[in-house]
Amino acid sequence: MSNNKNIEIEKLFDQLQSTTDQEQIKDIESSILSLWLKTDNRLVDDLMEDGMQLMGNYQYEDALEAFSKVTHIDPDYAEGWNKRAIVYYLRGEFKLAIRDIQRTLQLEPRHFAAMSGLANIFREMLAYRKALKVLKYMTRISPNRETLEEQIKALEEKL
Repeated sequence: MSNNKNIEIEKLFDQLQSTTDQEQIKDIESSILSLWLKTDNRLVDDLMEDGMQLMGNYQYEDALEAFSKVTHIDPDYAEGWNKRAIVYYLRGEFKLAIRDIQRTLQLEPRHFAAMSGLANIFREMLAYRKALKVLKYMTRISPNRETLEEQIKALEEKL
């Protein structure tokens, strides 16, 4: 990851700490996700684009193949693992999705999208305490995200 990209991501995460406007929070998170998608490797970029298109067309087997190639070519690229986790989730393969999310979070501990996916999986598995733990951790990254507080309250009511 280039230094300029890292600096930009850090600035955006700093903004998330103080921004309270929900539209701005969505815009900041969207900007971070866009930056995470960009690599310096044309092959990885092409495979990611293909995989996302395949995933959007419900061609999960082919999407899985594309994202697996990404994780093989660049095992330190968090977004490759995250996208593959999404495909596993969509296929109902929760254990594999959790494994890839864990790898994503090892590489990028602030990956709020991966955490959100993990919380969803835990909710579907009725592991409410685990989901709550993940969501509470997310409040450290995006403390003013309105939907996060709502999700936390809903889970606390279930417990």
